[in-house]
Amino acid sequence: MKYPYLSQVGQRYSSEVGTSGVRQDALEPLAVKLRTAMADLKSALATSPSVQPVVPPSGGGVKALIKLHESQQKEAGPGEIERLRAKMEQLRQWLTRQGVLVGRDGEILWQEDTAKVVVYDRDLTAQGMTRIRFSGGRLFWDDNHLNPLDTTRMMTHFSGPGYAIYVMSKEGNIHVSSHSVGHRHHSSLLAGGNVAGAGELKAINGWLAYLSNKSGHYAPNLDHLIQTLHQLDKHGVPMTFEILHVVSRVEQHSYRNADALIKALQLDEQPDYELNKLLAYHTDLTDKVLLRHSPNPWKWRWDPANQKPGVYDLVTFEMVPHKAVRTRLKRDQGLFAKEELQSGCFR
Repeated sequence: MKYPYLSQVGQRYSSEVGTSGVRQDALEPLAVKLRTAMADLKSALATSPSVQPVVPPSGGGVKALIKLHESQQKEAGPGEIERLRAKMEQLRQWLTRQGVLVGRDGEILWQEDTAKVVVYDRDLTAQGMTRIRFSGGRLFWDDNHLNPLDTTRMMTHFSGPGYAIYVMSKEGNIHVSSHSVGHRHHSSLLAGGNVAGAGELKAINGWLAYLSNKSGHYAPNLDHLIQTLHQLDKHGVPMTFEILHVVSRVEQHSYRNADALIKALQLDEQPDYELNKLLAYHTDLTDKVLLRHSPNPWKWRWDPANQKPGVYDLVTFEMVPHKAVRTRLKRDQGLFAKEELQSGCFR
């Protein structure tokens, strides 16, 4: 099958290939965070009880004991030091996994970064190296299903180490890569072509743990997210992973699994995926086409206040399953879904 809802790269990225884009502007704030974390760790180590001798209060008075206790409360214990050390290491990985050379003091060595430019995988061989295969509900890199997808050592600029970016072609092929701002973007995976889905994901030993529609290049909407979920479901991927639905730069919603997302959409009276697919035939859902259906004529109705939107049998007054309508339109009428492209202009 081919997915009808597509999105193209935003206009602002149309000439990015071969340039460094906003690499320096995007990565410098991470370097600032790294240097701050290094300073915090240094300060914590300086006040750690393990390096500071404990001097008992002279005179043994109650006030002196209280003062000692309060000072010890301010000291960085082993747990706090480990937290700061882990934060510093995470930020360093956040940079180095994007191909950045970082100095001892946390500064980026930009003079060593001149070769990093945005690349596109234009040939089928390069695109095949990022395409995911499926078996037993798991995601794999290879046709023999021996090398499971694991994003532990991958990263995205927005979510950090442990995540990867993905796009889905209109044929339903899912491509995955580590992200490097100014070098490998969502647009890199299909050479800037239109996509049916895009975002970030997390996988552990082939099992999907997280999926979103977060992509600044394609700005995929709910239709694209649902199409991706539908494709994963077709391949038997357990719908138990966390889902992040990004509505805009300031609005996003997290769901513990696909069922929670579906329930939320029903509460919001959003159309389900099967209805979405039927709506791709919207120009053919006319009386001229539907009333000549036999043995019973059909009619399209959209009146959420009184009944669910869909095609109804005018004899039984029952809604016809959306999939059955699509099948009949394709088989008997020779009609096919119309592609709907989300423009990249002004994005």
